[in-house]
Amino acid sequence: MGWLAEQLKKFRNQQWGLCTYVGFEMWHLGLMTGLVVLISSSRYLLLKIWPEFAESSEAANRQEILRWP
Repeated sequence: MGWLAEQLKKFRNQQWGLCTYVGFEMWHLGLMTGLVVLISSSRYLLLKIWPEFAESSEAANRQEILRWP
């Protein structure tokens, strides 16, 4: 168990080092998560309260599925 914890600690440190190298910070992760939740929730609400949007979305999804090989 101690070996696994040590490996995870090394991995985390390597990943964090890479993240800081490219300028990624934890608040970026929070911002991205918040935006995903906001956009997904907005789309869900639009699908529930706007029938034309739901129909259009369904038609677009069907069209996209038909184009897949």
